Amino acid sequence: MKRPEGTLPIYIEEKHLDKPVIINEGEKALLGCQQIYDYDCCTWHGGVNAWDKADWSKIYNREVFIFPDNDDAGKKCANEIARHLKQNGCSVSIAQPPKDLMIKMICMMLTKIIILFI
Repeated sequence: MKRPEGTLPIYIEEKHLDKPVIINEGEKALLGCQQIYDYDCCTWHGGVNAWDKADWSKIYNREVFIFPDNDDAGKKCANEIARHLKQNGCSVSIAQPPKDLMIKMICMMLTKIIILFI
């Protein structure tokens, strides 16, 4: 199946427009984040090489925290997203994970634990 033409919407609920939004890299990280952060979290379809194929307009002019995966591709992607969002009125901070912390693995473990209790 071919990807649709144009941009795709980001995954976000938009329940707290007056609060900071957290951008996660990937759906599993998003699910984990939603369990520990009370406000809006989001991600996009397609991974680090498709961030520019997402429609970020839903979070323009907001305070944004980006939590990339702890790898070079994730950090590069986070910087590119930050640059784009700053050009569109956002205040952006990028989390710098410690070298020994694999955010994706932790979020996956949190998601699995949460699923066990549902």
